[in-house]
Amino acid sequence: TLNIGSTGVINCAEFYPNGIVATGATGTGNLSLLSIASGGVFNIDSIADFRNASQTITGAGTFSLRGTGLMRIGSTLGVTASGATGQIQTTTRSLSTSGRYSYESRSAQVTGDGIPSTIGALIVRDTATTLTLSKTIRVTDSLRFNYGKLILSTFDLNTSTVKNYKDTNYVVTNSTGALKIRNVANTDVVFPVGPSTSAYNPITLNNIGTPDTFAVKVATGAPNGVAVSPR
Repeated sequence: TLNIGSTGVINCAEFYPNGIVATGATGTGNLSLLSIASGGVFNIDSIADFRNASQTITGAGTFSLRGTGLMRIGSTLGVTASGATGQIQTTTRSLSTSGRYSYESRSAQVTGDGIPSTIGALIVRDTATTLTLSKTIRVTDSLRFNYGKLILSTFDLNTSTVKNYKDTNYVVTNSTGALKIRNVANTDVVFPVGPSTSAYNPITLNNIGTPDTFAVKVATGAPNGVAVSPR
């Protein structure tokens, strides 16, 4: 049990609750009981390991991921903005806009509406099925895949680059959301997209004009107002 009192502050580099170690898998021991009282603060600068989906932090205090810290998220609900859901349930949730957020469930996940609108990196890692955006996100560094697919739904994902994509790991543009890549210039840039989780239809763009941001989505049919056959 860890209780941070109303005047308590813990500054921590790496945090592995529930028996999870840096090179280990999800812990199998009893859940750690973690609570931060109003006025208390828990700061993490490097790694916040919440791969165990049942592990939570509660209380009326502040949980903070700082700098380029990495949060490893196991909850299918992702990071929620408020309330007693998700893994970070403190009243105040201060999450870095340059932090790295890694979704690592073996079940379908959503990012959650509590993830910042701007982040350092979005990582789809060990998600056996899918990760779905809960809001539009701008990634200053990269979208990275290990396993699984990122479903945009009605939201956009804006990034400088996409790493480790392939025909089983790509961005699903199943609604109005688009994959946006910045600074596309006169070199080939692959947009690894598909209209569904079973159809991969990437496109390569090469822009001979001024470097710019391009948005791409794949549809299963002609959009409204566009004739299927030329006239």
